[in-house]
Amino acid sequence: PAQGRLTSPYDLDTRWAAKGDDLFWNGYKVHISEACDAAPSTQPGRAGGDLPHIVTNIMTTDAAVPDAVVVNQVHEVLDGRGLA
Repeated sequence: PAQGRLTSPYDLDTRWAAKGDDLFWNGYKVHISEACDAAPSTQPGRAGGDLPHIVTNIMTTDAAVPDAVVVNQVHEVLDGRGLA
């Protein structure tokens, strides 16, 4: 399995990962959560959503860890910060 294979003699924690047919890398995966609240626009003729998306959590894992595996862990961290 990918979790057991060494891919770099310099960093023993890096792993190969892929998404789709043309995106692959050796290293880590960063899971970023951000605020996505849309605010009503104060300018005539502009749609809502003018607020910036603020990063609320960052989690780094081995590249071979599927995104779905960390969802519950990320939700627990966000809930603990009152950001659920």
